[in-house]
Amino acid sequence: PGFLDKLERGEPPVAWHVDDQPWGSFAFRPGRIIVVGGPTNVGKTAFAVNATLRAMARNPDLRAVIASVEEDVDDLVCRGIAGLLQIPIGRLRERQRTGITDVDINRIRDGLRVIGPRLCIVKRPFTLDQVITAAEEFGAGVLTLDYLQEFRLAGSDSDLVETIRRVMPMLRSLADKGPCVLAMSALSRD
Repeated sequence: PGFLDKLERGEPPVAWHVDDQPWGSFAFRPGRIIVVGGPTNVGKTAFAVNATLRAMARNPDLRAVIASVEEDVDDLVCRGIAGLLQIPIGRLRERQRTGITDVDINRIRDGLRVIGPRLCIVKRPFTLDQVITAAEEFGAGVLTLDYLQEFRLAGSDSDLVETIRRVMPMLRSLADKGPCVLAMSALSRD
């Protein structure tokens, strides 16, 4: 209902675009589930965090929750700052002031001030149920999950196939309530 009316009015759907280049038309959209799969160490986490923070920087009302079973909060913040502000991640991780100027520090401070209140990074350990609850309570427009196959369900010790079979309906249920879900999954030839 209403599709034709929106089309006739030229009312575009809600879309939280990431950036112009090189992202093109990539955008988070309410109710969507985006699963990105690939082998380990190809940059899936960097992509996910960078895309989420870029969308937040461009869309001042967008709120996001990030949950990673692999990386701690400091590492995720370093990834985000490095991608968003083009500062070498190694310098941030090691807190090296060589090559990081006072101007950079002020840019980081300003960026965190703008994005920080609208970003929730869920601390490990957690279950998928806890992450979904955090996204709902925080009012997230985007939920970013790093390493889908490693998320555990409350009260479950199921194998990988059974876990994924149970996880996807949970993510669909959440996305149907409004947020876009971005999920990373490590894949191998096995």
